[in-house]
Amino acid sequence: DPAGGISTFTYDAARRRTSYTDPGGRQVQIAYDSRGRPASRTIPSGTESFEYDGNNNLTVHVRRNGDRNEYTYDAYDRLVRKELADGSVTDFSYDLAGRLIYASNAEATLVYEYDAFDRVTSEQMFGFPQLQLQFEYDNMGRRTRLTSTEGARDINYTWDISGQLLSVDEGSESVDLQYDLDARPAGVQYSNGLEASYIWSPGGRLESLQYTLGAQDVLGWDYVYNSAGQRSAATAANGDTYSYSYDALGALSQVTGPGSTTDESYSYDGAGNRLSSLAAGSHSYDSDHRLTEDDDFLYTWDANGTLQTRTDKTTNDVTIYQWNSESLLLGITIEDSTTHLLSSVSYRYDPVGRRIGRVVDFPEYEEFFYVYDGPNLLAETTSDGLPIASYVYSRLDTPLWRVDSNGDVQYFLRDAARNIVGIADSTGGLVQSTQYDAFGNILSQSNPSFDQPLGFHARPLDPESGLYYFRRRYYDPSNGRFLSEDPKRGVLTNPQSLNLYTAFLGDPFVYSDPFGSAAVTNSSITIGFGIGAGVYLGANLTLSVDSLGNVSLKGCGEAGVGAGGGYSAAASVGEGAISTDTSYSGSLQAEVSASIPGCDVGVNDQVSTSKNFSVPCIESDTIGTGVGARIGCGDNGYSATATSTNGESWQGRSRFSHAAGSGSGVGSGAGASPGNSGRADVSAGVRAKATAKACGSVGGTYRRASRGSGGRNGRNR
Repeated sequence: DPAGGISTFTYDAARRRTSYTDPGGRQVQIAYDSRGRPASRTIPSGTESFEYDGNNNLTVHVRRNGDRNEYTYDAYDRLVRKELADGSVTDFSYDLAGRLIYASNAEATLVYEYDAFDRVTSEQMFGFPQLQLQFEYDNMGRRTRLTSTEGARDINYTWDISGQLLSVDEGSESVDLQYDLDARPAGVQYSNGLEASYIWSPGGRLESLQYTLGAQDVLGWDYVYNSAGQRSAATAANGDTYSYSYDALGALSQVTGPGSTTDESYSYDGAGNRLSSLAAGSHSYDSDHRLTEDDDFLYTWDANGTLQTRTDKTTNDVTIYQWNSESLLLGITIEDSTTHLLSSVSYRYDPVGRRIGRVVDFPEYEEFFYVYDGPNLLAETTSDGLPIASYVYSRLDTPLWRVDSNGDVQYFLRDAARNIVGIADSTGGLVQSTQYDAFGNILSQSNPSFDQPLGFHARPLDPESGLYYFRRRYYDPSNGRFLSEDPKRGVLTNPQSLNLYTAFLGDPFVYSDPFGSAAVTNSSITIGFGIGAGVYLGANLTLSVDSLGNVSLKGCGEAGVGAGGGYSAAASVGEGAISTDTSYSGSLQAEVSASIPGCDVGVNDQVSTSKNFSVPCIESDTIGTGVGARIGCGDNGYSATATSTNGESWQGRSRFSHAAGSGSGVGSGAGASPGNSGRADVSAGVRAKATAKACGSVGGTYRRASRGSGGRNGRNR
């Protein structure tokens, strides 16, 4: 890598990867069964194993602590039941068109209805809280209205002819959006008189973001970048200046601000672990890159790689973390040195993995329940359904305004990293302003008694724990790390991503991790994620294991951004942010490692004609012929095409695309030969680097597909 770190890999006679060792010395070993499927994955702290049915569906996952999670599928290889070692059960069912219509666990039940174009028209939640949402669309499949059956919500959306969101309104509140000639945000006009203006460089970097109220400057920043596209300097509207430096791997190493309280310094090892910082001193790790000690705390972990305890070196207070058998955080308690309870909080999740409840049990009992529009927060309520606040978003993690229980409106102001840096009232005056360090610690805040949860990267901050909720995982800004392993395991082409705990590839200005599973560029969220109604799929509806040991969703988009909006723009997505993998031996497969605007594809989701594709990708030299890959968004979702240099070709549309909503943007990726990189235009002009790889197939079957001359035989469905 650029810092001189070396990653090593070993292979068996079938050219399957059997081990890899990262620059930090951590080794992962993979063993395969007789059909070439990953059977076990061993790291220094233990071994996990996998079992499959005859159609290659993952049926049993035995975790490193011995937990045995079991999965059941229907005749079409769709997940219908998930039984975890902790006793929890989640059920799924589908209509005749293969669309998810029912999902249920002990906390909630979700019921979906669709129109003739496979668009979600209704989502009902039974349990706690209870709500029914209804969605309307225009002829282009873009959402035009969201309502709730009891009449509490009525949000309207308007679009221009090119598919860009022009305005969002609810009641007397509205926001108007403007764009430049390259379809990037140029301005935002709020109904309280505030205006935001954006200036972009020709290369697509945000150079200026200013908030004004008439002739008055409210908040603003000018940004300068280095040759790698990383922020090198920033100047705030009040004249404060900041400079930034990075190490050889691109991780932030130095921040110099207008005063010593704003200075930051970090050093890292070859695996991206933070070795030192001004705030927490030196850091120590075990052989699995798990933090064991810094100047303030001692940490312990379980065999599954989830944080178990954190002990304060000064007070001896112990924070204890409870997890379920899929490493979802269930609760946190804090005890003093005599085991006297100081605080306690518990969390509840719906069948698709969204946090729907946060219950503070001690010292003062409080309940907070959450309603969502896809992945975005729609409302906070009490246990008896009384409103705490309602929210309106324009796109993923882009809140526009909230209305509190008193009916007061507050508008959100964001910086280039999408941190919530200001809250403005109905007159345009600032109710609260917040300054963060690079990794989300609050440095200063006006009116701290004003209570609203959204902060760093527009994610909720839980005050009782000091953690940010990044959906699949929780993030600790005090050490810049997640509390549990990355479920996506990273990608081999980026050794930094193989560290399962570090966040944002060390650069929180360029990268975010909205789903707690993979870093994506902040610009791809700011520009690329459109509003829309779709089924949010945080749960695995078809599971498979790849050669890194990823146990992941195959089919619908985990990102669950929702299609319908099809918000597209000519934006520069960072190199490596989007890649494609194709297989042409039995089942076509295309893997996308970042969401494509206007198309419901999530992090590491696969677009496939195969009804089952639990097949590990291996190096491209496995197959000697060239392979090309194309990914495109269509009226009913996304499609993929693979072609080989000898004329073989396969085409198909995702089996589950309609279950995630319908996309309106149309685009395709240019083909690339195995092992080589190509430039691709994806979703109406969004550029991404595409890399084609050949993947092994293990007796999979594929749905009806069109084949060119010489197309391989297969069992069509």
